[in-house]
Amino acid sequence: MADSDTAQARLGRTFRWTERAFFAAVVIVAVVVVTLGWWSNRVRHQRRIVAEVARYDARIQYDHELRGEAGPPGPRWVRALLGDDFFATVAGVEIVADRVTDETVAAVSALPHLKSLSLNAEGIDDLTLGRLALAGDLEQLTLHSTIVTDAGLAQLAVLRRLTSLHLVAPRMTDLGLIPLEELRGLTSIHLISTDVTPEGIARLREALPDCDVRVSPAATATL
Repeated sequence: MADSDTAQARLGRTFRWTERAFFAAVVIVAVVVVTLGWWSNRVRHQRRIVAEVARYDARIQYDHELRGEAGPPGPRWVRALLGDDFFATVAGVEIVADRVTDETVAAVSALPHLKSLSLNAEGIDDLTLGRLALAGDLEQLTLHSTIVTDAGLAQLAVLRRLTSLHLVAPRMTDLGLIPLEELRGLTSIHLISTDVTPEGIARLREALPDCDVRVSPAATATL
């Protein structure tokens, strides 16, 4: 009788361990499936944005390219099946066009790890700059526009991680410099074809003593 009870107890413990192992395996599989599904959605979203940007004269850089690495991340056999961009993240976008839509700028700005953005298009206006608020990780920004105003430039103040700013903005005055004073992380500012004054530049340099502030064209290069 004792042997029978011992055998039953041993069998019960084995069953409980097997049951726990089964549930643990189910949880692990579920986590893997959910993670893979989330990652696949991220890749599809990124590919849609890349396809949108590809309609323009554009250059796209992935994170490994900005880091100077030889090739994309991830196992080669996985990339052969799912694409070189499966483990890569878009980190830089440069667009040159006669006109770029607000929808395109909003899509690009929504890229979660965008570090560098260059927009050279006549269609860039104050509303377009409002879309850039989504690009919270942006570090380098280049804008070429003939219609952006001081009010639009004020919206750049939300880009707290910005370190480099290159602006071609003929309608920019000293008022447009005021929001830039709040961007303490800036180390380089280049202003081209603006209507800023020497006094405005002096105030900006005083507010950002660690920032290299340059002004062009040559007529104002001595500022």
